[in-house]
Amino acid sequence: MEKLVIYLTTYSVNSLFGVKALLNGAVANGIKVEVFFDGTSILAITKQFYDKYPKQDTDNEYARAKIDIWKKGYQLDWLESLKDAKKMGLVKVRICGVCKEAFEKIYGPLEFLDILYETINPAIFLAELREEKDVLVMTV
Repeated sequence: MEKLVIYLTTYSVNSLFGVKALLNGAVANGIKVEVFFDGTSILAITKQFYDKYPKQDTDNEYARAKIDIWKKGYQLDWLESLKDAKKMGLVKVRICGVCKEAFEKIYGPLEFLDILYETINPAIFLAELREEKDVLVMTV
């Protein structure tokens, strides 16, 4: 595999921990990664929302345990993994332009953290993937 695409659709503990695990595994093997933030997940990389804890996907004991671990600081930050991979030239972070526009109508201009590569229309993003060879796409 030459490239891994991680497609996020929610701003949740499960999604962000999943990104960290997949990203670290790919980077350790020298695989290039594209992370696409769609839906509410784009809020995770804004200055306004980043420092807020992400929501739980479900109200079960496992999700509560993940939140508890996160809040106590025992888990390395998922954003640090993205920043490190970016420094090594192994990750591009893209966001959905349509979702960005929708959130900006509600919250005003969003300020993104310094890891953003570009804003892109999902149709263009998917058309680019059609041309790729040896790509694995995972949603979290």
